[in-house]
Amino acid sequence: MKHFFRFVFTLAFISMSLTATSQVVYPLNADSVGELSEVVECSLPKETVYKNALELATSMSGKIILRDDDNHKLIFEGSYRITPEWKVICTGFTSPDVKIRVLNDDLVYRMTIECKDGRYRVKVNNIIFTYKIRYELTKNVKSYSRPVTNENRQNFDYMSAKSLLEHIENKDTSQMEKKELTKHTAELELAREAFEYFKNLNQTEFDTLLGIIASAKKKLAVNDDF
Repeated sequence: MKHFFRFVFTLAFISMSLTATSQVVYPLNADSVGELSEVVECSLPKETVYKNALELATSMSGKIILRDDDNHKLIFEGSYRITPEWKVICTGFTSPDVKIRVLNDDLVYRMTIECKDGRYRVKVNNIIFTYKIRYELTKNVKSYSRPVTNENRQNFDYMSAKSLLEHIENKDTSQMEKKELTKHTAELELAREAFEYFKNLNQTEFDTLLGIIASAKKKLAVNDDF
């Protein structure tokens, strides 16, 4: 039982810490908030792009925060559910094997579209990921929210995961007894699998945001005038 609680604690620690890959970098704006922004050249008049922006917000079930028809500026809040395909199978702590599964990953974001003749700006910020993790041995479900801000940017830095792996890998195993060595091997496997799991999940989150922006740009460029 003592080992089981230590195991659950380890899972919780890894779940909150190992959430990133070195390939994912969220730029920060002047307010230290994660933000993706792009100015797009466009041959359409601003009125057409703005009309498309309103249709975009509707199609994405967006909650409109600001609608400025005079200045052709729209801000709306969107949401998207990510369904991860991966799971971690952790061995060596309990029997039967324990599985960690992310049930869903809910993305909430704010999109700003500013239209001018010949170009428009699309910006995404107020990014929050909320995902639920189930530890299948106990059926215990926990929820973690991660806003992309400067204060928690370490959550998007793979160094915390790397440090945990190095800590386990650098342990001197030469004097370990068989039982202790078995436990060390299981801890190492858990740390490696969890790191890869959440690294992939974080990359999927980032790719999802880029996909949302790409889809928005495609819809903003529609010209229904004949």
